[in-house]
Amino acid sequence: MVPKNSSSKSSSINLNSDTVTPVRKISTHEFKRNGTLRPILPTVNGISNFQNFHLREDTVHNCNNHMRRKSKQELRALDEQELIFELVKDICNELEIRNLCHKILQNVSILTDADRCSLFLVRGEKGDPNRCLVSQLFDVSCCSTMEQMQQKDEIRIPWGTGFVGYVAESRKSLNISDCYQDDRFNSRVDQKTGYTTRNMLCMPILDVDGEVKGVAQIINKCGGEEPFTDADEKVFSQYLQFCGIGLHNAELYERSQLENKQNQVLLDLAHMIFREQSTTENIVFRIMAHAQSLLQCEKCQILLVSENAKKFSRVFDLNINDMKAEDPESRKCSFEGRFPINMRITGYVATTGATLNIPDVRHDDRFDSSVDGCNGFHPYSVLCMPIRNACNKIIAVCQLTNKLNGTPFNKNDEHLFKTFALYYGMGIENTQMYAKAAKAFIKTKVILEVLSYHTTSPTEKAKALNKCIVPSMCIYRLQDSMYNALSLDNEDTLKASLRMFTDLNLIEKFHINYDVLRQWLLSVRKNYRPVAYRYWNHAFSVNQMMFSCLMGKQPNFASVTLRKLLCLYFPSRVLGHDEIGGPKGKN
Repeated sequence: MVPKNSSSKSSSINLNSDTVTPVRKISTHEFKRNGTLRPILPTVNGISNFQNFHLREDTVHNCNNHMRRKSKQELRALDEQELIFELVKDICNELEIRNLCHKILQNVSILTDADRCSLFLVRGEKGDPNRCLVSQLFDVSCCSTMEQMQQKDEIRIPWGTGFVGYVAESRKSLNISDCYQDDRFNSRVDQKTGYTTRNMLCMPILDVDGEVKGVAQIINKCGGEEPFTDADEKVFSQYLQFCGIGLHNAELYERSQLENKQNQVLLDLAHMIFREQSTTENIVFRIMAHAQSLLQCEKCQILLVSENAKKFSRVFDLNINDMKAEDPESRKCSFEGRFPINMRITGYVATTGATLNIPDVRHDDRFDSSVDGCNGFHPYSVLCMPIRNACNKIIAVCQLTNKLNGTPFNKNDEHLFKTFALYYGMGIENTQMYAKAAKAFIKTKVILEVLSYHTTSPTEKAKALNKCIVPSMCIYRLQDSMYNALSLDNEDTLKASLRMFTDLNLIEKFHINYDVLRQWLLSVRKNYRPVAYRYWNHAFSVNQMMFSCLMGKQPNFASVTLRKLLCLYFPSRVLGHDEIGGPKGKN
């Protein structure tokens, strides 16, 4: 049973704290509402891959076409209301936009008895100077197939231009009885297609919010020279109301699929970046190759910002031709310094943190004309964005140049690139931190080697000690509790220490290498400083006192009372206690 005050306690958690994990907005229970979700991690050739682009468009298309469509003769036999109802049923379950547009135009051709039909969809947001209408399908007849439509080129009409642009801008329909008598008609389309346009009826397609989704166009009334009638306008308008809803649903479905693809791309990007972060060159090359492939640009540059933020420390670049090599996957590092840096653009982004999306860089005051034509490369459009770390500090600048299709970078490119920059920042920062840690480790290793060299006694002294005869403990009087350690010189203290380890039977019990023991004793004596209290003879004196306690009055004291391990601990710890201890009295 949940306590009553549990909600109040959970709400008091500081979500802004770096040490508290934010509360999830959704749980696995939410995903159970509509059945089991497909796994987002597929396996391709036995390798895990997040990019699963063969989504469900074909499945949706097949499911939507299981109903048999009525023939043109069967539809002609229906009255007007039954005909519209039948045609609405034909499109209500279609979610693939091109198939939906094809069905809409075929049904419009049957409704209005038009010879040709076209449908233009709006591309671009309000206020966008590049907003236009794109022919989703052009010159469709009631007998046209999707395969025939695939062969036709795309037509773009600027917003407010021509019949279609006027209808989209004004949201008013146009019924033109003689197109060649109207100044807005563009006869070049007829010249290109070889088709003669006599009359035309254009109407906007609105969604549930009254926003223009597209423009439907029907051309040439069949059976003569007569234009389209008011009755044609009425039935055309009624049918397009349902078409607007269908297009809105299809766009929502397409957007959800694109969101799914984007999530998979981001997961694959994270997998790619965090898979290996050994060197900066490696991670930057994979980042640039990924960005160039996704955003379809000619050139990508990444400029690393130095820690003092006053200059670029390194500049990497990747050209589209670099990826056309025999085996681009075998390359693990980026090219450096092949292209000049446009400091006015990249420097502006590095200092201000702003994103620059320049459609025509040659007309921008920040463009350095001296870089135009360098190495045969001519920049046109530029998308430049800062890359930040977890502390929101700019650590690099990424610049993309010239889209492959010749168009400027749009808002979608900008938003997608901004999302990618988050992962790029984490990858670059982690790699730089790894490089710093590796450098620090190497420095530490060198320091330890130097210290080891200076603290370890030379092997020549160990060999000399090996040649010496070690007297018995009786000769050295090591069992005497009144023993004076100052009576022995340094060499004799080493021999006496060896005798203590031998008589305590530590060498045999713990399988101590005799050469290592001699080397250790010499190194311990070497590292004692020549001070009044903490010096080698004092440590030897304490060790001798411990030895006399262990071996003097009670012969079985070492083997019975104390554990074997303590017998080893006492002499080794006592000999080194002043060497590693703190101030006097705190050893």
